[in-house]
Amino acid sequence: MSKVKAVFFDWDGTLANTLELWFTFLKIYLPKFSEFEVKHKLIGCFDPINLDQEKDIDFGAKTSAFFQDNQALIKLNDGVFDLLNNLNLKGFKLAVLSSTSKKIVSNLLQKAKIFPMIDLFLGFEDVKSAKPDPEILFKALQDLNLTKEEVVFVGDSNADLLAGQKAQLKTYFYCPQFNRDFYQINPLDYCSQDLIFDDFKRFSI
Repeated sequence: MSKVKAVFFDWDGTLANTLELWFTFLKIYLPKFSEFEVKHKLIGCFDPINLDQEKDIDFGAKTSAFFQDNQALIKLNDGVFDLLNNLNLKGFKLAVLSSTSKKIVSNLLQKAKIFPMIDLFLGFEDVKSAKPDPEILFKALQDLNLTKEEVVFVGDSNADLLAGQKAQLKTYFYCPQFNRDFYQINPLDYCSQDLIFDDFKRFSI
């Protein structure tokens, strides 16, 4: 019988299709970066805590306003609602761990009607260092009174995978074709992950 008692999920690009919006936002508000740098050095890897400290940009406020204005464009990825509902009914503890502001994501969780299924939600305000630092994973383990052997962590970016490895959690890599094209990644480069999947209907513990 599986020892897994909980599943931790990343938000951006994993549970929700926010990558294109992040790309648009960062290109507007951080024009000094090229398109390549935005996709490969910022999205999935950047630290909003440090960006918010830049004198020339109130990153947190502008991010909140942008995503509020465009929230109608954000949808859960295919199969996410049914998966979360099934895991919840089976008694698994569920956590959403994001490097994005809680204000932004909490509104979207409620809109998607999955907030009641979530046992724990942490955003960048809850930690000092964003992923790939594993701080947010360690905090979730502590808050839910879990051991690392009792958790599966699901993410879609290199930062997620590195955080999972550093925390020594069983780490699943969500890698649909859109994310592959967006990040320009080859799933074979991540064959050391516990599971690589491209459809939440194929998710299994």
